Amino acid sequence: GRFEPRLADLRAVDLSATYDLVCGAPPFMPLGTGVLPQHPLRAAGRFEIRGGVEVYAEAVARTLAAEGRGVLLMDGRSGERTRAALVAVDLEVLQEQVVSPRPGAPPTYRIFIVTRAREGGGTLEAWAMRDSLGMAWSSRYAELRRSLEV
Repeated sequence: GRFEPRLADLRAVDLSATYDLVCGAPPFMPLGTGVLPQHPLRAAGRFEIRGGVEVYAEAVARTLAAEGRGVLLMDGRSGERTRAALVAVDLEVLQEQVVSPRPGAPPTYRIFIVTRAREGGGTLEAWAMRDSLGMAWSSRYAELRRSLEV
């Protein structure tokens, strides 16, 4: 009763409403940077066939309510490009979470929490999914997994 999910590609849907929460994982691989999957949904989910993060940022800005939040799950290498795309459409990054497979490893993911409302700058948080040996979940990731259990 607290939410009603709307599953859609924000870039392709003309939504006249705005939403308090917009979540997504836009495709983040430019064409030509990897092997394009044969399955069309997998290809479109990974590769920028219909535009990259810039087009997705425009869609988030268009559908996000004035006080709403947007959450984007991006590739770990996409930080600078994603921040630039969000700023270009006047979204403020409230938080950027850099997620690595283990401490000291390059990031696998970046999670951006954005808003249209001006709230005074964002924070950067870095954490790892596994411990330094890669053998066990980190305490932060284990806590996250527990919070998602039903």
